[in-house]
Amino acid sequence: NQENLPYLPTAIRSMTENGDETFEPRLAQWFYRINCKPMNQHISTKRFRVRNDLHVQLRFSKPATREMTAKTKRAVFDLNPTAESKWKEDSPWPKGQTTYEFIDSLMEQLSGFDGPNG
Repeated sequence: NQENLPYLPTAIRSMTENGDETFEPRLAQWFYRINCKPMNQHISTKRFRVRNDLHVQLRFSKPATREMTAKTKRAVFDLNPTAESKWKEDSPWPKGQTTYEFIDSLMEQLSGFDGPNG
């Protein structure tokens, strides 16, 4: 199961000069955990759509549509960002950025890295 393999996202934050014209990267790692918790509201599957990812779609013997990709393990889904109070099942996906998104309300329900009493 690749989902649970230990992988910590890493980024180069700066480069330090060693004095002999060589540089050493200063790395930062982000720690995360998989957190399963019942949500306070129902999340409709209509809020999700298959991400338009050509890299995944072209891995088939002939290029796959988003509908074909949705039925495979390779599919990656996007969550409609429209806030709960404004979302309707038939409304189009928003274009551009919004200030408060649906994912924000979901993340508010989860405890932080230190746990619920941290």
